[in-house]
Amino acid sequence: MIVHKVDKIIETAKQFLKQQPYDLAHGLEHHETVWKLAHDIGIREKVNVDDALKIAAYWHDVVVSDKKVALDEREILTKETCSYLARRLRQDKFDDEFINRVIAAIETHSFSCRPVTNEGKLLWDADKLEGLNMDRWQGVLEQFKSGRMIGENFELYVKAVKV
Repeated sequence: MIVHKVDKIIETAKQFLKQQPYDLAHGLEHHETVWKLAHDIGIREKVNVDDALKIAAYWHDVVVSDKKVALDEREILTKETCSYLARRLRQDKFDDEFINRVIAAIETHSFSCRPVTNEGKLLWDADKLEGLNMDRWQGVLEQFKSGRMIGENFELYVKAVKV
């Protein structure tokens, strides 16, 4: 059986997400939902939806390091993940333009960013919609109440969605 190189990259993301998610709100289910939303928004808005968006959706909150940082310091982990992913995509013979689209989308997915690429805009919108999902918030609240999420991170989640 031949496995497409995009599928291998996605499978690696899934392994990281299962082994060491940033927190329970940023696990595999979040990434699968973000991909579905980004895909659906792109189709509805008649924007090109391709493998660059799919890879960005599955890698946007992957943690490749075992460092633990507060939610508002996640850019440290994002940079490490982008560096790792760019190397991996080069090894798998993806071209520079494709790699740049993937990395740009991931680097601009946080609430404070304003993405400029189509992939970045679709990922940003999908991630924010999924972030406001009531099921996800119930999980965040349960993590906080059980002590699996520190108060600082819980407060950052609340602050991030205040309008």
